[in-house]
Amino acid sequence: MNANGMFLAATDRLGSCLWTIGLRRPVRSGRDPRLVYYHGIGDGQSLCFRFLRDETPRDVFESHLDYLLAHYRILPLQEAVEEMFSSTATTHLPVCSISFDDGLRSVYTEALPALRERGLPATVFLNTATVGNNTLTWVHLVSYLLAEFGAQTVTELFNRLAAEHVTDASCGEPEILAWCRANFESNLKTRLLDRVLEELGLSLGEIAREQRTYLEWDQITSMKQHGITFCSHTRSHAPLGRLTQEWQVREEIEDAYEVLKSRGENLDFVSFPFGMRVDYGDVAVRCALACGHAYALEVGNGINKLDRVAETKLLARVPLGNIGSKGAQLYSAIEVRPTLKSAIKNWLPSQRTSAPQQPG
Repeated sequence: MNANGMFLAATDRLGSCLWTIGLRRPVRSGRDPRLVYYHGIGDGQSLCFRFLRDETPRDVFESHLDYLLAHYRILPLQEAVEEMFSSTATTHLPVCSISFDDGLRSVYTEALPALRERGLPATVFLNTATVGNNTLTWVHLVSYLLAEFGAQTVTELFNRLAAEHVTDASCGEPEILAWCRANFESNLKTRLLDRVLEELGLSLGEIAREQRTYLEWDQITSMKQHGITFCSHTRSHAPLGRLTQEWQVREEIEDAYEVLKSRGENLDFVSFPFGMRVDYGDVAVRCALACGHAYALEVGNGINKLDRVAETKLLARVPLGNIGSKGAQLYSAIEVRPTLKSAIKNWLPSQRTSAPQQPG
């Protein structure tokens, strides 16, 4: 078990102990909202999700909503952030806001009915290039290829084609998605995925239209009538921190901004793909704020301290997609892990240094 796995196991045990002895109700002011997020809601059997493990079964998702309702005031993202800066923030119940990344169709078919039944708001972060199902993000395409053709076939094909352009081309089956992410800039330059599709005789557009992975614009219009807000997740889900040219980062952010602006969507927030510091970097933050976004959302440690948010314009989120349905598990994920992560980062001097700047 790696260090991250050990940390997760330890926090689960601690959360379970605290839950058992009755310390179940967090007491925090609205100045530290928990921003929780998901991707898709479903059984994970769709070809575009089978290798990603980021779909939450609907029954688990509904149990999450019931837990959140019992322990938090669930507010739209805009109101949650406004309360952070309000002088009248209360400690009656801590604030939580729910969001979904990638603009997936299952948010309309599976999540929306559960949210409507409970009268809950949510935010959906869209990759604007995929709305309408004319294309796939690269992560969903790789999952599709692995599921449709088998890991061995796809990995061998990747290795053969990538070896022509990427020095460290060898990637094993379990790591192929991580390898693509780490070598994203190389893949972009050489159009590796386009070459893989050509070799297999496939059309990206045809796959996208067949899989119907993402939302359509008419569904988005319908969802807005039921308390769902739509914001940017950039244009195509590129890991911005892997792009070596600032214009590439700016294009990913600005293109999505203009599409959403033309449709009258919320422009205050952008969620960075993958969300970790290494996946976006200082350039992405600078471009997002210069473009007109008020805040960028990351994964971070999950704690939203007022002074840090005011200074950096970064809001931290807590992933719940892979968390079980038990109260102790949710308590650990939402309250224990963020608190311990924040304490560790503040304690370790090396963690307090900022990430290196990206090339311009």
